[in-house]
Amino acid sequence: MIAIYLSLIDSETDKIKFQEIYENYKKQMWYVANDILNDAYLAEDAVHDAFIGIAKNFSKIRSFEPYSIKSYVLTSARRAALMYVRKEKGYETIDISEFFNLKDYSSTNKMNEIETIDFATAIINSLPPKYSETMYLHFVLDLSAKEIAAQLDRNINTVRQQISRGRRMFIDIISRGEETSDKQ
Repeated sequence: MIAIYLSLIDSETDKIKFQEIYENYKKQMWYVANDILNDAYLAEDAVHDAFIGIAKNFSKIRSFEPYSIKSYVLTSARRAALMYVRKEKGYETIDISEFFNLKDYSSTNKMNEIETIDFATAIINSLPPKYSETMYLHFVLDLSAKEIAAQLDRNINTVRQQISRGRRMFIDIISRGEETSDKQ
């Protein structure tokens, strides 16, 4: 399988770096995708799609520091899995509570936190893909605009604008929801 990915990369040094990344992160990427999809075969497909995307854009990677690479490849796997969710199941809510540290709260507070996370995630998933992706990375994974720009290969000003517009869309959706619940 790795031969397919390596065929998409021109430089021999990049091929070596890619092979290291593949060996170090393929299992973690599969776990991330499987957590979202709950299907081992679809998770493998999502990881394959993620590696194809990484290989195609490998020359654009600016930093090969372990934290940056790990974040980039796991985000790629997550994005690929989310695309499968959108294709296969529509825009379902994805349980992201495992991304948050809920150990310090009582069980009631944990449930409230999870409900809030699910609610916010559902709204983020309902946004157009370019905004939902940016909002997810910024508000859920707590990445800066600069980190998002590097990972998505976008201009930092574009990312900032997408965060701003996404935030306004998010607030509009919540406001409309409050209006409809007040009328009932």
